[in-house]
Amino acid sequence: MAKKKNEVAKRTDLEKKVFDYTVPKWDFDKEGQMHPACTEEENKAWAKSMAALFGTKDKDNMTASLLSLMAVVGHKEDSAINGVMATMKAINPADELEAMLAVQMVGTHFLSMKMMGRAIHNDNPDIVRDQINRVTKLSRTFIAQMEALNKHRGKGQQKMTVEHVHVNEGGQAIVGNVVRGGDGKKN
Repeated sequence: MAKKKNEVAKRTDLEKKVFDYTVPKWDFDKEGQMHPACTEEENKAWAKSMAALFGTKDKDNMTASLLSLMAVVGHKEDSAINGVMATMKAINPADELEAMLAVQMVGTHFLSMKMMGRAIHNDNPDIVRDQINRVTKLSRTFIAQMEALNKHRGKGQQKMTVEHVHVNEGGQAIVGNVVRGGDGKKN
């Protein structure tokens, strides 16, 4: 345990920082309990990191999201835990609702990869087919989750349908997408 603390203390600032905050790293004690692998001095930075990671300052929401992520990992391996934390950072939830969706997205992705691994490492065509079907469904679910997140963030594509168009005599109308060419002229 002392060796692990020394390793954490020796990290450079660059190794401790990703993007704009300290990345929480995880460790397990002899009883198998998970805890942040940081010194007391790093604890405040870690708390800020968790708040940023889950888009909230509410400790109950952070705990619920963290426990959900740990259920996704399903095993006690530092690299897997830190991997899901990095994935959460990439999604960058801005609020609790986005954090819940991000946790679901992480779970969907990791389960999809698990099913794909089962398909790759199996010689039984029935099992391979079943696993590929599951991967396909999970991939569609992941895409739907991404679309829901983008819609929540206001990044969804808007569609406008015009039902009635009147063009008076001598007038002109264009139906379809108008795209400018490379020379700046209308096509």
